[in-house]
Amino acid sequence: MNANVAVNPSYLVYAPGDGNVYMSNFGDDLTDHPQAVAGSKLAALGEGLKAAGATCPEGCTVPQWHDLLDREEGGLRGVVWQAVGDILGIRISRADVEQGRLPAARLTGPYT
Repeated sequence: MNANVAVNPSYLVYAPGDGNVYMSNFGDDLTDHPQAVAGSKLAALGEGLKAAGATCPEGCTVPQWHDLLDREEGGLRGVVWQAVGDILGIRISRADVEQGRLPAARLTGPYT
């Protein structure tokens, strides 16, 4: 498992269980994605991230927004991880995330 700290920007990879996998930069608006149709899991995650302040608000430049998050919210990564945890009901300690000690599962398939 990689802590994903040295990678800039960090990526959010979301596999909602519908056979699709979506990848975006931290801070990108998932509701802009073509598959984020009303009622979809992707749209719900995108709206939740927006509500949590994990996407750049209108009228704000990305550097201004990052500075604000760094001062008041513990940075973009912290805001994204907290929002994803809250939205999806995932409870993993922040220390485990920051140190790259996330639980992992390997699913067997027809090609393994």
